[in-house]
Amino acid sequence: MSQHVQSIPELVADLSRTEKLEIFLSRTNNSYAALGRKLNINRSHVRGLLVSDDISTNYFAKFLAVGLPGELLPRPVLRKRGRPKKTTPSDTAH
Repeated sequence: MSQHVQSIPELVADLSRTEKLEIFLSRTNNSYAALGRKLNINRSHVRGLLVSDDISTNYFAKFLAVGLPGELLPRPVLRKRGRPKKTTPSDTAH
């Protein structure tokens, strides 16, 4: 009996960005906790940032600085710091 076996490039191409990041961290003997210590933030915050769809340009630059490849990071988005301002009904009425 012959089973269809996918070649390695096809298997790698099917990996998500997050799965590729996990492999990279493993191969470089790194972890979310180690990244958190380097960036002085909690391990769960690091993971939350890295598995999200986008991150601030500030965090993107910090992750690059500690050696993470840009293609494994979420899309950088320019965001204003702080809590968004509340909108009132008069703000949305034209």
